Amino acid sequence: MKVTLNDIMDKIADTTYVCLPDGRTTVCQLTMENGYTVNGFSACADPTEFNKALGEKYAYEDAINKVWPLEGYLLAEKLYREESGDLAMYIKGKNQGYNNCMLDMLDSMNALWDAETALYEEESRKDE
Repeated sequence: MKVTLNDIMDKIADTTYVCLPDGRTTVCQLTMENGYTVNGFSACADPTEFNKALGEKYAYEDAINKVWPLEGYLLAEKLYREESGDLAMYIKGKNQGYNNCMLDMLDSMNALWDAETALYEEESRKDE
């Protein structure tokens, strides 16, 4: 399993570009599907040589390059959780079959608790 450029591209919800007042710096802000933002920058040495399209291209590439380590960490964490059998991962919905089993077990435990509570209350009333 690995992170691909398509994986990253699929997680980008919005892209915004801003040219700063210095006339040589472009900022690209990627808004990921979860709302997290990643910023990329580009700047040319001579403002008379500024090219908006190239500034946006290089700022976008810079932002994408900053997403790679984040996605790599996320994948490593996911693999670690799967390998270690981390219960929290399953409870959060990563394995629906496991969730259904857990929910059934909890329902059974609740029903048993309710039955025992009712029995206890009935026996308490007899003692009065």
